[in-house]
Amino acid sequence: MWNIVINIIACAIMVPFIVTWLIYKGHRLQRKTRLYAFHKAVAWSAILYILSVMMMLKAIFNDFFVGYIILFHLVCLTVLIIIQRVNHTEVAFKKACKIVWRLSFLLFFFLYIGLILIGIAKQLLSV
Repeated sequence: MWNIVINIIACAIMVPFIVTWLIYKGHRLQRKTRLYAFHKAVAWSAILYILSVMMMLKAIFNDFFVGYIILFHLVCLTVLIIIQRVNHTEVAFKKACKIVWRLSFLLFFFLYIGLILIGIAKQLLSV
């Protein structure tokens, strides 16, 4: 039983775009609005892209980049909070976290695609 759950989680981490599409379709059927479904798909699948990129970086470069990823998120959050404080004199922490989460989805989505291409090129050139 646990093997099935572990295999499903592993597949979701290694192929996150399928999970993103499934979440989008599920919310699209439920709410009928594309924008809401897209935002929910981004929110729920961003962690899968982050984990997938971490695994690919480990496989390609033989090093862990967890600290850099955490540092990236903290620096982005800090910059957004400072910008909010300067512009609005009130800090909306929840809004800043949403922006960082969406930004990380975009970044890690493109990193995922880039690392797939780098991994394929590395395998083709090593043969």
